[in-house]
Amino acid sequence: MNLLRQARDKQIGRCVPDLFDHKTVLYIGAKLRWNYPFFRGQDGFAAAGCAVDVVELIAANVAKLKAVNANGHRFQNGLRGPGMFRKIIKGDVRHVSKLTRRRYDVVMWWQGPEHVHLHEVEPTLLALWQKTKKILLLGCPCGGITIEHPMARIERFKNSPSAHYSIFNDRYFADRGFTVDVVGECGVRGNNMLAVRRRP
Repeated sequence: MNLLRQARDKQIGRCVPDLFDHKTVLYIGAKLRWNYPFFRGQDGFAAAGCAVDVVELIAANVAKLKAVNANGHRFQNGLRGPGMFRKIIKGDVRHVSKLTRRRYDVVMWWQGPEHVHLHEVEPTLLALWQKTKKILLLGCPCGGITIEHPMARIERFKNSPSAHYSIFNDRYFADRGFTVDVVGECGVRGNNMLAVRRRP
């Protein structure tokens, strides 16, 4: 596990110490990597017996998630699955209200807001909040460059769901009712911004 992932895990533990005290989770964008657990908090949710539903846009990722969920997989740091997820939903977070009728104790959009155009972020946050019973948790870079920036090599990432279309500072989420924490320096590669909003 690299230092950034370690820092992110510690950040979640510090800012949301009760994350694994809940029973239902909607996780947006659980990209599969073969050498480490492919969504933040996987082991904690599993140990707590959480029912986890996943929304993922990219068809190839959905196929891999379903294969691991059905058969399990030996990652670099141990065996995972089968049965890690209750449901795997192919779809776009911007249409989350149409993808599931459920509401969840925890909704996590981890390393995702930057992949949506800025004018679409606020309605997406509102839709996710409507799906949230207790905690809405976001993770994304603080500052950076978007696909429109000359350094972004626009042709390489054009129309890619992996491209960064939006940049945020801590005030963006704080102004929308989130508590914000930043690891590293805003605008410098390797940082992480965590934003959490709770229902009373």
